[in-house]
Amino acid sequence: MLRVLICLALVISPVQTWMASVVILVCGSIQTARPTAQGNSTLLPVLLTGQPAPRLEEEWRVVLARMDVRYRHLVIECFHGQGRRRRWRFRRLRRHRRRHRWLSAVAWRKLKRVPERIVQKEIGQAITPLMETEAQAGALPGFRLPVQIVVVTPDYSQTVCPDCGGPTKRKRSYHIHPQDVNLEQPTVLQVYREVRKCCDSECGKRFVPELDFMEPRGRFTKRAKQKAIASVTEDGVPPERVPRRMWRDFHVRVAKSTVYEWVHAEAEADLGETEYTQWVVARFSGVVGIDEVHLQDEEGKKQYLVVAVDPINDRTILFDLVDSRDSDALKGFLEQLKGMGIDPQVVITDMWKAYHSAILDVFPEAEHQLCVFHVIQAVMKHTNKAILTYRRGLPRETEAQKAIRKELWDYRYLLLKANHKLSDRERKRLEMILDAHKGTVLPEAYQCKEALLALFRESEDKDDARARRGAILERFGSVPELKKVLDVIRGDDFEQMIVYLDYENLDKTNNNAERENRVYQKGEKVRYRARKTRTRLNYVRLRARQRNQRSAERNDHLRRRKKRRAAFAGRVDAVVEREARRLAA
Repeated sequence: MLRVLICLALVISPVQTWMASVVILVCGSIQTARPTAQGNSTLLPVLLTGQPAPRLEEEWRVVLARMDVRYRHLVIECFHGQGRRRRWRFRRLRRHRRRHRWLSAVAWRKLKRVPERIVQKEIGQAITPLMETEAQAGALPGFRLPVQIVVVTPDYSQTVCPDCGGPTKRKRSYHIHPQDVNLEQPTVLQVYREVRKCCDSECGKRFVPELDFMEPRGRFTKRAKQKAIASVTEDGVPPERVPRRMWRDFHVRVAKSTVYEWVHAEAEADLGETEYTQWVVARFSGVVGIDEVHLQDEEGKKQYLVVAVDPINDRTILFDLVDSRDSDALKGFLEQLKGMGIDPQVVITDMWKAYHSAILDVFPEAEHQLCVFHVIQAVMKHTNKAILTYRRGLPRETEAQKAIRKELWDYRYLLLKANHKLSDRERKRLEMILDAHKGTVLPEAYQCKEALLALFRESEDKDDARARRGAILERFGSVPELKKVLDVIRGDDFEQMIVYLDYENLDKTNNNAERENRVYQKGEKVRYRARKTRTRLNYVRLRARQRNQRSAERNDHLRRRKKRRAAFAGRVDAVVEREARRLAA
C-alpha cells in the first residue's frame, strides 16, 4: 500500500515532490543526545520510535533522487541568503503553494506517516552528516556540503532564581541554532532553551538561564566568536577578510558587519585594564618614548596619533588622538601621563621643537634624549644637498664631462652609505670617485659625514663625544658648503643628543615608538579600513593590548629561563665543591 501511495503522489504532480523532500530532509536529520545511566551518550529518536526497513529506506532514497531538482533547490535556497533575495524566494514558494493547494493537501495526507516509520533509527555516538544543504565555498558556486546538527539538551531543573535564590519552574521552551567551528564540515547546534519562572509568588521573576558556551540569543558559539576576534587581534587579518577565513578554516558563515561589531565590543570592553595600567606603572623602567603620526579623520581633516611606550620593557603606556602637534596639544598628552603616575627620568622624542617646551613644563626634572636616527637623517639630507650642489656646478660641454656628471649621479649613494657597510667592489668604486674629485668639496663632505657617524657610534662617554664634536667643527668649519651639515650639532641641542651615554641600557633612537606608529598607520589602508575615529582608536587599542600581552609573556619566559639557569649554575657549583673536597681529602 505504501508503494502505491508513493507512486500516486509522484504521478499526481511532480510539483508536490518538494513537500516530500522537506519532510525527508528535515525529519530524517534530527537526532537527540541524552546521557544514559551508564554515562554513554545515546542518540534517541525525536518524532517516534521504530526501526525502518532497510529496503524501504533504499526505495525512498531512489524516490528522492528522482525528484524534480528545481523544486528541491527552491526549498533549500529559501533558507540561504538575506533580506530582499530571501523574501523573494519565499514569495515564489507561496505562489507555487497556492497554485497547487489541493494537491499539496492530498500529497501531505498520503506521505505524512511514511517519514515517521522510516527516518527514525538509533545511531552510534559518532556524529554523522544529517542533512544536505546548498552552500557556496570560495569560488565554487553551488558547492554541496553535509551539515552536522548536534542536539544539545542542558539540564535546567536545578536552576535557581538570580534575584531571590529560590527554586524555579519551566514556563516555556524553545530551540536556537547557533553555528559552531568544525574543521571538517559546517556544524549547527540545536540547543534546548527554557524560560524559567521563580516559584516564589512575591518574586515571580522570569529569565532564561545562561550557558557557558554561547551568549544569550547568540547565533554563534563563544569559541567561533573568539576565533574571529583572534584573527584580527593576534593574526593581523583585516576584518574584511575574516568571513572568508572563517568559512575556509572553520566552516562558519559570518558577515563582515558582525565581525566589526565583535571587534569593537572586544576593544571597548573593560578587561581589567585599570589594574593592568597600575601594573605597568609599578614596573615602569623610567624611560618614555613618544612619537606622533599624521592621520586623517572621516572628514579629511588632519589628526595626530600620539603614542607613549616603554622601550625597555616593550610596552604601550598611553595613546591619544589630537588635532594638532603644537606645544599645547603635546603638553596635554604629557599631563595625561603624569596623571597616570608616570614620572620619567628620560624622554625620547624626535627633533620636533614643540616636544622640548612641553617636556620642560610637565617634567622639568626629566632628561630629553633626541632620537639619533633623526639626527643622522638630517646629516644625510644636508650632505646629499651639498653633493648635488657640487654636481650642478660641474661643466657639461663635452661627452667626458657629461660622463663624469652621470657617474656622480649614479654612484652618489656610495658617498652617503656608511663605510663599514660597503662591499669590496663598492669601496673600490668609491675610491675612484674620490680620487677623480680630489681637492673639491666632495672628499670633505664624505669625511665629515663619516666623522659624524663615528661620533654617535663610537663615543664612550659625554666627554669623548664633546671632544669629537669640537674636532669636527674645527676641521670642517671653514668649508661653506658644509655649514648646514655642521649646524645639526653646533647648537645647544647637542647635549640632548648624547644623553644615552650616561645609561647602559638606554637606546639612542626612538625606534620602539616609531615602529608602533607605522603599524597603526597601516590601519588606514583599504584592507583594514581603520579610518573613522572610533575604528582607529579600537584598532590601536587592540594592537596595544596584543603587544602588552606579548611583552608580559616574554618577560615571564625570560624570568623562567633565568631561574632555570640559576638553578643549573647552583647544581654545577655544588658538584665542583664536592669534587674539590674529595680531591683535598
